[in-house]
Amino acid sequence: MLSEAEKARLRWYLMAFGAVVCWLLMGYSAWKHLDRRDWHSTVGEVVAREDCGRNCIARLTYLYTVGGRTRLGRFSETPSHRSQELGGGRVTVYYDPERPERSTLSRDLPGNWGWGLAFLAFCTLYEWAQFRVATGAGLGPLEPLRQRVWRRLGL
Repeated sequence: MLSEAEKARLRWYLMAFGAVVCWLLMGYSAWKHLDRRDWHSTVGEVVAREDCGRNCIARLTYLYTVGGRTRLGRFSETPSHRSQELGGGRVTVYYDPERPERSTLSRDLPGNWGWGLAFLAFCTLYEWAQFRVATGAGLGPLEPLRQRVWRRLGL
């Protein structure tokens, strides 16, 4: 049977593993999007728009020409209500100059990326604090503040 400290330590290790995986996925996503800053741009035209409702992701299909060759691109990172701004007309297409078949309509990070990062940082700090308290290590310089708060709450 595991003691409370061992349970807390095990839970923290599992949470830490999950946090590391999330941090790596978010880092890869950021790197992938930041890589697009160096891509060239051209004018393209949206030829199809598939909306699935107001609160989901719309899929846009567009044509663009690079080096005299017309290419087909698909974009599915835009919320459906924003796709109407892009749909049915000319759009700016960003493409990889080394591999022109790779293209996008936006070089920005997805809008909810910042909220995901903030939530992940909060969860990581919360679990770290829980681990430190459960194992008796305390919170270092924050320990007096924690003890004062816990006394006031009667814990």
